[in-house]
Amino acid sequence: MKEFQIISAPFASGLAWLINILLELDVRCTHVSTNKDGTHWGPGDEGRIRIGDYSFAHLRWHLPVLRERREFTFREPIEVFWEHRLDLARHVHRPTLLYVRDPRDAIYSLYRRDYAHSLSFEDYLRRPDIWPDHFPDMFQLPPPETWACFHWFWMHLSPLPPVQAMTFESMRAEPVARIEEVLRFLGVDRTRAEIESALAASTFERARQTMVELEQQTGRNFLTARRGKVGEWKETYSEEALRCFDGPANEVMRIFGYVPAPAKGDSDGVSASRAFGPSSDAGVIDEIHKSRNMLEAGGGPRVIENLEHAVQIAPHDGPSQVSLAALRTAVKWTCRIASGTPANPASGVAVFDSLHGFVERFREEPAIRQCVLAMENSGLAPRAGREPQLLEAGVNGFNLVAYGGRYIALSQSAGAVDLTAAGPQVLDGLRARGALLESESLSNLKRLLSTSPKARRTP
Repeated sequence: MKEFQIISAPFASGLAWLINILLELDVRCTHVSTNKDGTHWGPGDEGRIRIGDYSFAHLRWHLPVLRERREFTFREPIEVFWEHRLDLARHVHRPTLLYVRDPRDAIYSLYRRDYAHSLSFEDYLRRPDIWPDHFPDMFQLPPPETWACFHWFWMHLSPLPPVQAMTFESMRAEPVARIEEVLRFLGVDRTRAEIESALAASTFERARQTMVELEQQTGRNFLTARRGKVGEWKETYSEEALRCFDGPANEVMRIFGYVPAPAKGDSDGVSASRAFGPSSDAGVIDEIHKSRNMLEAGGGPRVIENLEHAVQIAPHDGPSQVSLAALRTAVKWTCRIASGTPANPASGVAVFDSLHGFVERFREEPAIRQCVLAMENSGLAPRAGREPQLLEAGVNGFNLVAYGGRYIALSQSAGAVDLTAAGPQVLDGLRARGALLESESLSNLKRLLSTSPKARRTP
């Protein structure tokens, strides 16, 4: 069976709409995250293929085709894997379709769906996220930079695997022609009538009706269908929101033909992207060569161990520290993405080159700089007895601190707390009211902040 993959960033990109059309056309599409132990598809009646219970329970909210049938007759021996994941880069044999939507619309649509009830849009655009469902412990970047890094990664990864891009906007403008293009990419042939029928069965109205019926059946309120339109950002964005796309997002948008809109005061009509050249520090360059050689030899853990030492002895300020932190971040991300890549060490190097190219190019952008320095701190275990070190301020109303061999979140409402002097009673009192959380991992601490009921109630 020949394998393909279709991927998009973890925002509202319209990927489920495309997958629904392909399923209506009897193309086998497998959702990676619900394919537990290969149970996404199983035998059905009379030679048909039936979607598994776990996948069906999740995907019926997203795919209106599942409202009418659970069994399919797939015509070709192909399988299309789809998700918002980076580790699909391990599958270098799969031709890859990158499905892209203007980040201003994609991010706004996800915000309206999942976050509008809890924070302002401008705050959402500035808030780092760890995306635990799609690439755990990675990025810790705000949404515009996350979108930029995700797409930079895939577009600079080719030809391992070969990547072709298609935009949501072109799909909406010429749906029949674009579906024909997708089918050619997959080596599949369907008539125009079949394509038009699949499009008619995949409308927003059908998706919305499916969602309403499921809410009535289950009592759950799970908003999955929202009628976002092309260029909606032109009617909804403030000048402050537009400025959040300065830097990496603007540069990557240009790759796909999106023209960044100027915020008020931009003299040339386009917000400038600030990119920085590669490090000229001989020590950093030497570490890059060593890291690539070790990755090619399959020695991911040894690379991190080597960089632990390099970061510890690096100057505590200046470009060398930031470049080393960017290098180390790229290596850690590479090990998480490319771990287990079968029989192709070159793919690990390609992953590293793409990620390192991004963080090094934009290392002095505020969000990227904060991210790589935080990753540096998250990898170097805080030593017992050293002074508390502030890592991030104002994360869901908490300050994140490294101290005493652990990572600690202190509620800003608790005021100034001297960890070196606070006794057990004080610390226990803070824990009891959810004003202090702690973990051995910075990423896990952030998860605790997002899931702890006490932490959410703390003002």
